[in-house]
Amino acid sequence: MIIAKKRKYRFIGTNLHHYRLIDGTQSGFVKQIRDGSIIVRFEKTPLPSKPTDVVCPHFLELKWAYGCPFDCSWCYLKGTFRFRPEGIKPVIKDYAKIEQHVKEFFDVETHGHASLPPEILNTGEIADSLMWENGYKPFSKFIIPLFESQNKHKVLFLTKSTNIKNLLEIEPHNQTIISFSLNADKVAKKWEKKAPPVSKRIEAASKLAKTGYEIRVRIDPMVPISGWQEGYLELIDQIFTEFKPERITLGSLRGL
Repeated sequence: MIIAKKRKYRFIGTNLHHYRLIDGTQSGFVKQIRDGSIIVRFEKTPLPSKPTDVVCPHFLELKWAYGCPFDCSWCYLKGTFRFRPEGIKPVIKDYAKIEQHVKEFFDVETHGHASLPPEILNTGEIADSLMWENGYKPFSKFIIPLFESQNKHKVLFLTKSTNIKNLLEIEPHNQTIISFSLNADKVAKKWEKKAPPVSKRIEAASKLAKTGYEIRVRIDPMVPISGWQEGYLELIDQIFTEFKPERITLGSLRGL
């Protein structure tokens, strides 16, 4: 009786929802934890209605912070945060609240909810995932051990940073995926002026791959500049010369 009451209290804010999948079937997923300020499903894009439609998966965000120090010209955060006086200046959320919500997410099945599929929680949708590595408590050293406490769900870092010192020191890191945002060198030099050079990002990705991290690459947006075919072919050659990414995501230039 006491255990039942405890369950009800701890999971009063857990929101489960049945979603229709691309194959037409339905399955239960977590929609959000508590108020959705930390963990919430990104579901702003519609399901494709025909085979040629763009597919944008509905994934779980882990909103530990917002903002970014790199100020890339096409960044959608400039539109998202256009009414904030600070603009895209990085802001970090309360770690105690983040930990509470993450642990509640891990415990959903343990406390009587239906069996749920493994999930990847994206920490880089509204922030660069490595922007706080020189802070008083680096995010990587906080969140990776938290995910290592279980073996079902993974945390995804999305970044343009080369500040990987902390990542190289963390063991184990079996539940962590690092995705580097890359672009053709000519494009990056013109529109990603505050971000580290592409070659340095590839070098950082290679170092992490050698230590056993699962590494992905995001080439987004691809920009149709003069000679774009050669530029992006060169980028692919640079990547595969240094490491083999687990996945490559391609994105198009789009409005803010």
